[in-house]
Amino acid sequence: RQCVEDYPDDVEVWSLLGGALAAGQRFPQLADAAQQWYQAAERLNDTAHRALAKYYLGLAQERQGQTDAALESYLAGQAIEPEGVNAYHAAALLHARGDDARAAELLARFIPSATDWRLDAAKKLRAELGAPTPAAP
Repeated sequence: RQCVEDYPDDVEVWSLLGGALAAGQRFPQLADAAQQWYQAAERLNDTAHRALAKYYLGLAQERQGQTDAALESYLAGQAIEPEGVNAYHAAALLHARGDDARAAELLARFIPSATDWRLDAAKKLRAELGAPTPAAP
């Protein structure tokens, strides 16, 4: 926390703080930090960190039961980085709401660039939607 106070425009420090708050399940603090992180990234015109801050904001909101707000945050992050992690998380929430067509669209963009556990989860979700899974690179 002291580092972001000393260096408020250092997006890497915000990223470390966001990860630590998420790992510690301190979701109200994470939501606050993610909003400040987004503002710092916006000042620097840093697309990747703007999208990542929206992911952490969505995560904090989702874990606090604010699914409408979480979906908005994930979709905002997905609009910034269409193939990024926000697409998967937005697709999962859209599927939970019954909007499978929109979820499938997001997954189609996400899966070709996905890695790690999210790739497996996205393929599983895509299969639940009844649509073929695009091949990963």
